[in-house]
Amino acid sequence: MGGFSHLCPPGYEPAQEYVLQYECLCVYCYLCFQLRYLNQAMTLFDVSVVVPVNFAFFTINAILAGAVFYEVSKSHKSW
Repeated sequence: MGGFSHLCPPGYEPAQEYVLQYECLCVYCYLCFQLRYLNQAMTLFDVSVVVPVNFAFFTINAILAGAVFYEVSKSHKSW
């Protein structure tokens, strides 16, 4: 996190808030679960079934995450 401290406004201590660490942990766990289930699906089903389903879920997830982020950022005050 020391590399990001120069991007923060003066007086803001990023180490006091663990939001970044929590987000990184969530992303890491999500990727581990996704790889695990993707590998299981590849052993059970054909590639022509798994890849489109994975693409559809990824696209839906990206759209929903963007909508959630947009709603959160609308209520966020700028520095």
